[in-house]
Amino acid sequence: MNFQRLFFRALLAVLVLTQQTACDLPIQSADERPAEAAIRMAFQEIGHAASTGVPEPMAVSIRSPGDWLLFWEDYARQTGRSGMPPPSVDFSRNMIVAVFSGMSMRSCGHMAVRSVSKHPGSTAIEIAYDSNPLPEKQACGLDVYTPASLVIMERSFAPIKLVKDAGNRET
Repeated sequence: MNFQRLFFRALLAVLVLTQQTACDLPIQSADERPAEAAIRMAFQEIGHAASTGVPEPMAVSIRSPGDWLLFWEDYARQTGRSGMPPPSVDFSRNMIVAVFSGMSMRSCGHMAVRSVSKHPGSTAIEIAYDSNPLPEKQACGLDVYTPASLVIMERSFAPIKLVKDAGNRET
């Protein structure tokens, strides 16, 4: 089963189990965010993938061991980690969010989550990411690039809002 099919099967399972949308708010640039002080949330990146085949930006919240194993199985195969056990997660306190930045034409670099925060007056958790955090003068080939990053963060049922970081130099 290919990554896209497994990804969408896992996404459907997560959505059915939680009756939540994975990313039901529009993506904003960092310049469009409210000026209110954000409350930073702790997170840890646990993995990156350069080519997932997921063409649109989206976030998928994984809140159970079964969904995590299903997701990890194909993720590990796509990233050369087949046979490796998934990172341990205490799903009673934490969740994993897979952040997909969509399609880019730069074939080098990687995607990085820059911050996870909550703004006063908002029910959403905001995840800011940069899909090409490399120096502008570094030479890169042109190719289809569909990166993702996996983060562990505090368990929540709040909607996830993706924000493309203003420092992004995507071409």
